[in-house]
Amino acid sequence: MLFAPSIANATTSPVGTPASAPAVVGAQTGTGVDGEYVVVLKPEAAAAANEGVADSISDAAGGEVTEVFDTAIDGYSATLTAAEASAVAADPRVQSVEPVQTMVALAEQVSPPNWGDDRIDQRAFPLDGRFVYPDSAGAGVHVYVIDSGIRGTHSEFAGRLGNGFDATGAGQPYQDCNGHGTHVAGTAAGTTYGVAKKATVHSVRILGCNGKGPSDASLAAIEWIMENAQRPAVVNYSIGCLTACSYPALDEAVKNLIASGISWVQAAGNSNDNACLYSPQRVPEAVTVGNSTRQDVKNSTSSYGSCLDLWAPGTDIISSFHTSDTATKSLSGTSMASPHVAGSAALMLGETPSVTPAQITQALVGNATTGVLSGLDGASPSRLLYTGFLNPTTTTPTAVDLAAIPDQTSTVGTAVDLAVTATGGTAPYTYSASGLPAGLSISATTGRITGTPTTAATSSVTVTVRDAASPATQDSVTFSWKVNASTTPPSTCTGTSVSSGTLASGAQAISATFSRTAAGTIEVCLDGPTGADFDAYLQKRSSSGTWTTVARGITTAPDEKFSYSATAGTYRVVVVSDSGSGAYTATVK
Repeated sequence: MLFAPSIANATTSPVGTPASAPAVVGAQTGTGVDGEYVVVLKPEAAAAANEGVADSISDAAGGEVTEVFDTAIDGYSATLTAAEASAVAADPRVQSVEPVQTMVALAEQVSPPNWGDDRIDQRAFPLDGRFVYPDSAGAGVHVYVIDSGIRGTHSEFAGRLGNGFDATGAGQPYQDCNGHGTHVAGTAAGTTYGVAKKATVHSVRILGCNGKGPSDASLAAIEWIMENAQRPAVVNYSIGCLTACSYPALDEAVKNLIASGISWVQAAGNSNDNACLYSPQRVPEAVTVGNSTRQDVKNSTSSYGSCLDLWAPGTDIISSFHTSDTATKSLSGTSMASPHVAGSAALMLGETPSVTPAQITQALVGNATTGVLSGLDGASPSRLLYTGFLNPTTTTPTAVDLAAIPDQTSTVGTAVDLAVTATGGTAPYTYSASGLPAGLSISATTGRITGTPTTAATSSVTVTVRDAASPATQDSVTFSWKVNASTTPPSTCTGTSVSSGTLASGAQAISATFSRTAAGTIEVCLDGPTGADFDAYLQKRSSSGTWTTVARGITTAPDEKFSYSATAGTYRVVVVSDSGSGAYTATVK
């Protein structure tokens, strides 16, 4: 993708705007693989045999079906002209048509010694030169590495390779002409450099020798895993778009795989950008990982934001490489951070094979080391991967402890998002609350209190956390929560409204287009909800129909205002909720 933001292009209309005519999702970006599309079927159409529906649509609208999906998603990939793609999108059996995008490996090359395994099993510096892990070391767990392949003869994986899949057409999952996949697999489960040293490794090859591949290969990989996976299993996906990209079919496929009981761990990306603007990094059920350095600092290239779950060592990581059976290489990127977490998930599954993806996420996030990372933005979690909780011989069992919660003050109509933190005990935790203000609720699995207060009042709130030990331990905290009546100030935006409505956290809205017949200044003003972080982007349409961001307001405030010296042309405004939710108005003049 070539511009930002592009989450859910043309799929989210501003509140109060009529739904548009059937269109190809993301077609206006102009960055898809020429002539290749993914067609997602509506549930009622998918009730029939997908292959028959695909052939029927192709016969009516044109194009050639290349692959049919019936597990990860209901749909198919096809070669289509732009006109045929539009005709397919208009078919009543079709939910969406999306151009195939180019996905890339997420890494950079450097050359110092390894340190990642040493960091994740201890809370603080200095490093002790040891990596302590459970004796099971992931034995019996299956780690699926979606990447550029794995050198199957490498000594790091001797005797521990399972069946594999090659979506590149070469039919050789255990060959790797790029090296990225071999390196990632070595970090997750290599004998010397890996976290889960006894896990079985499966190569799922979708990238070519240049480290690139089409996004429908990711769909084929997920489809194959869902139909062939040996369990318990975890997937590592150190792949993504170079610039902000929306791929709803891939998001849906990842959600379906996780719902089937397989954990999905993925790299946040190396664009130093908000990971919530990328597919599938924006999928909340997945575990999304940022890159931290050996000084516990955010790597300058790592993507960030509220869609991240954890940070892990990803800078100067030494692991296996593809050039010989004993080769190693030092690489940096979120690609290197992600397999530390995937390997940790495999360690947990090795100890307790019955744990669910949600329980794995809760345990890894809940036991992460807090307060040691620096260089983070306000939306990113300050949580560094920690595996020591899996080592009963190195930790002393303690009762669960709920951190103090200060008294809260909110306003009617303004969204609330309050994180509650528990430590100690035995994860996963279960949270509950009594006395919450009307309109608010607590997540039983994460402890996060969210919602929008509806009534002005003062409440005494008690939050309780219970751990999974036998017998269980619990802790409670009581605090005051005052909700004030709404005192929303009048909007400071005085131009012509082009978009208004309500956005949830991580969502976006695209305005109707407007034109300028002559050169002049365009002033964009966004009035967002108090306490949220809303951003605005001004985009211009080119003669070929693609949209490019020409100006933006991306502070951490709810309101944005900026000007652009415009030439004649067609423009639109994109409003994105980076964090928080509520009503907004965007104007131009």
